[in-house]
Amino acid sequence: MSGKVAREAADESGTDTKVADSLAPLFGSYRADLYQADRVEELAVPLIESLNPYVDLWLSETQSLIDEVTRVKALVDKIDSDKKPFWASFTLEDSEPTSEPLLRSGETVVDAVKAMHAIGVSAILFNCSQPEIIGEAIQVTQKTLASLNAQSIQIGAYANAFPPQPKNATANDGLDELRADLTPPAYLTWVKQWQKDGATLIGGCCGIGPEHIAAISAYCETK
Repeated sequence: MSGKVAREAADESGTDTKVADSLAPLFGSYRADLYQADRVEELAVPLIESLNPYVDLWLSETQSLIDEVTRVKALVDKIDSDKKPFWASFTLEDSEPTSEPLLRSGETVVDAVKAMHAIGVSAILFNCSQPEIIGEAIQVTQKTLASLNAQSIQIGAYANAFPPQPKNATANDGLDELRADLTPPAYLTWVKQWQKDGATLIGGCCGIGPEHIAAISAYCETK
């Protein structure tokens, strides 16, 4: 039903609006420790098959580890005869200082980028993480893609407005506080930096509201 309604709304808009299939973490956001590789097909195939007729692209988002994205992409490749673009978006470790940006699984962004290049994604994004950490990840991604001669893969970002999330965080057990400092103008400052670093797909995740997106849109219209 969600795919059908989204498709109808996009078609009625009269604009070149794309519908993305959000393939969320199958075992809980932020919780790479709950991942069950042997159940990916069981859970993902019904989602992919149901939404395939309605979407323009696949977005495997808020992913904490490489293997889930790799397995989901393989299933999409089997089901989607149209070979629609596949975007992979990772959530990053932001509760503890590290020497380089890491996925919440502890895997490096460098390894994630190399793995996504190997499976043929169209875009690599970072979401549902602190904007400060996302900025570092974009820089690493840009350098890694350049080393692979894979600059055709787009880079994207959509941060959340949560404080840093601990390793035992759960996404749906209650309400999360929002950072007071991430006002629309403050978020736009990060957006401008992400663009300078190579991001071309930019939005907002949890706690980033319509007013933030409006500020981004207004800025882009002036460029």
